[in-house]
Amino acid sequence: MKPTTPRRFLSVLLLSAPLLPWVSTPSHAAVLSYNSWAQVYGYAYATLQSTLIPGLNASQVQFTLPGDYQYNSGTATPLVRYAFSIDAGLPSGTDLAYDLLTTQGQFGFSYVGSAQVLGSSLKTKIDTVAVDASGAAVDSTGGTSFNASAYASWSDQWLIKANARHAAGSYGAILVGIQLDGSFPSTLNPSPDAQGSAALSAYANFTDSAGVSYQSSFSVSTYGSDPAWTGSKVTFKKLLFQYGTPFYLSLSQNAYGYNTSSVDFFNTGKIESVELPFDAELETGLLDLGGTLADYGRVFNSATADAENTNWDFGNNGGGFSTNVPEPEGLALALAGLSLLAIRRRHLAWVGLPIQRLQASQA
Repeated sequence: MKPTTPRRFLSVLLLSAPLLPWVSTPSHAAVLSYNSWAQVYGYAYATLQSTLIPGLNASQVQFTLPGDYQYNSGTATPLVRYAFSIDAGLPSGTDLAYDLLTTQGQFGFSYVGSAQVLGSSLKTKIDTVAVDASGAAVDSTGGTSFNASAYASWSDQWLIKANARHAAGSYGAILVGIQLDGSFPSTLNPSPDAQGSAALSAYANFTDSAGVSYQSSFSVSTYGSDPAWTGSKVTFKKLLFQYGTPFYLSLSQNAYGYNTSSVDFFNTGKIESVELPFDAELETGLLDLGGTLADYGRVFNSATADAENTNWDFGNNGGGFSTNVPEPEGLALALAGLSLLAIRRRHLAWVGLPIQRLQASQA
C-alpha cells in the first residue's frame, strides 16, 4: 500500500548547520522496517458525447494506460523504465476506443518514464508527447487529454533510543529537511508554458506508549512555468517523537507530465538533514539493512540539551517562539508559531514549526 498522501505542510528555510564530528553510526539491537516502491503509469481522458442516452451530453471517460511497478524491502528498487505510445494516422472506423482517444486518428500520444529508489533518495523522470497526424508535437488534442507520472517512495521505521539523559516515554523533536531537485527541459514542449510538475512529500506517524496516535506531513513542489524555481529547494519540519518508541517516516516523489512536457527530477529528492537531540542516537530500518547516516544528508546532534529545535513542549504550543533564537555553532533561526491541528485522546494530529532563513548579514 502506498503511504498516505499528505494534506498539509508548512514550508521553511534553514541556514546550513555543521556536522558535529562526534556523531557516529550506532549499533542496532532492534530490527526496524524499510520498504520502497517505484512506478511509472499513465491515463487518458476522452470526452464522450451521445444523442441516444438521455442527459448524457458530454462526459469524460478515463483510460488507464500501461505502466510498470517495482517493490523492494532492500536498500534500493530496480530501475523502472516504461515507454508507451498510441500512434496517430491509423485507419479509423475499426476500433472504437482508438477513434475516441485519437479523434479518428488525428492525434497520437506517448510517454517515457523512469523511477527508482536508492536508499533514501528518490529519482523520477517523465516525458510526455502529444502529436498531430503529421507527427508534430502539440498542446491541444481536441477532446482527449492524457498524463503520465513517475512515482517513487520509501517508508522507513525510525527509533530514537532512550538513555540516561532521555527517559523512555518522554518526548522530544527532530528537525528534518527534505530537498527537491530537478528541472523542466524545454526541448519537447511546443509552447512557452511547460505542462509538468513535481512534488516531494514527507509523512510521519506513530502511536505512543499511551495509545495516542500522532501524524504530520510537509512537502515541497514546483511546476514547469514556476518563476521562483531555481532547480532546488529545501523544506524543513519539526517532528515529534517519543524516546524508545519506533515511528515511521515516509518520503514520496512524483514527476507529472501533461500532454506535451518534460519533467526531469531524476537528480533526486532526498532528506537533506536531520538534527537530533543532544546526546541522542538514531536507529532506522535503512541502517539495519546496511545503509549509513550519510543516506540522510547532514545528521548532527544539537550542541545543547535545551535546543529549541529538538525539544517538544505540549504546554507551550509545542515549544514555538516568536523571536529570533540563537542556535548552537552560530545557527540562528526565527521560529514563528506552532499549532496542534487537533487534540483527541485516541488521535492527535500535529504539525511543526515554520522557520525562515536569516540573511548572512543578520546571522
